[in-house]
Amino acid sequence: MRSRLLCFLLLLQFTISAQSIQKKYTQTDGLSSYNVRSLIKDLNGFLWLCTQDGLSKFDGVNFTNYSNSTSNKNYRIDFSDCRSLFLDSAKGRLWVMGTDVGFNVIDCNTGVIVERYLNDFKATDNWLTTCKRVENNVWIGSNNGLWVFNLQTHIYKKIPLNNSNVGQRINTISVDQFGHILAFVNGTGLIVIDAKSKQIVSKE
Repeated sequence: MRSRLLCFLLLLQFTISAQSIQKKYTQTDGLSSYNVRSLIKDLNGFLWLCTQDGLSKFDGVNFTNYSNSTSNKNYRIDFSDCRSLFLDSAKGRLWVMGTDVGFNVIDCNTGVIVERYLNDFKATDNWLTTCKRVENNVWIGSNNGLWVFNLQTHIYKKIPLNNSNVGQRINTISVDQFGHILAFVNGTGLIVIDAKSKQIVSKE
C-alpha cells in the first residue's frame, strides 16, 4: 500500500511555526521518478528516495540525483532501478540496493559512493525486490527466492526454500522478536527462517 501511494506523488509535510505546509514534488522539481520504491532520512536530515529511475537526495529545497548514466562519477550508481535502502548509523553510510546487481554504499556526509558490492543476479534472470538488515547480514528478497549478504565477508548466498524449480517471488521480509526472518513468498505463504543458523523453522 505504501509503495502504491508513493508511485503517484511524493507528499512531504513540514511544520513551520506550528503551521502545516504541504507541497507536491514531481519530476518537474527534480525528483528522479514518480515511482518511488522506498525512502529514508539520514542523520544529517537529508531524505533519500529509491525510485525506478535512480536515487534522489532531497535537502528540503533541491534534489541531487544518482543514476547509472550520469557523467559525474561521484553520483554514478550501478543500476537504474533502486529498490530498497538502509542506514548504517554507526558509520554514517547509506546502503542502496538495485534490482539486478547488488549494493552501492554512499557516505552520508560527502554524498560520494564509497563502496560497491555487486553480484551477477542477471545471470539467473533474477530481480531484487526488498531487503532487511539483521546484525551482520542483509536478507534480500527477489523474484526467484531468498538471498543473504554477509557484511563482513561480502559474500552472497542463496537460501534454498524447497526443491521446486518454480520461481518464488518475495516482496516482503520482516523480523520477529525471536530473531526469525519472515519471508512472504507469492503463491507459497510465510516461510520462517532462523537468522543465525539460516535454516527453515516453519512454513505456513
